Amino acid sequence: DVGDQTESAAMKREMAFFIPTEFQESPPDPAEADVRIMAREPLLVYSKMMGGFPDFPKEAEKFRAELEQGGHTDVDFSMFYSAGYDSPFKWLNRRNEVMFKKIGEIKSDNEVKSDIEVKSDTE
Repeated sequence: DVGDQTESAAMKREMAFFIPTEFQESPPDPAEADVRIMAREPLLVYSKMMGGFPDFPKEAEKFRAELEQGGHTDVDFSMFYSAGYDSPFKWLNRRNEVMFKKIGEIKSDNEVKSDIEVKSDTE
């Protein structure tokens, strides 16, 4: 439950970076022992962007309410992801997100293109 994600609840925090495509097959070795390179499975999420210095658990709870009110039943509310894209020294025009995993299969690019073609053929 998102409501359980308070200061006293255990929260896992990681810092992650995208490795550019040209380096993904053979990324450079990390210089520090506590840095690791890992591949993640594709993830499809519902995301909400906000500025400032947000209280992520509170923002996640508000976003959860919005998704539930919108009738979304394909959402995993057991945890949320958060992202902050700016330096803590940046005060204006900050970009942050809270995300919930969308339940269901992730389509490949070809499947998405196929769906678009099928829909356009029927219109």
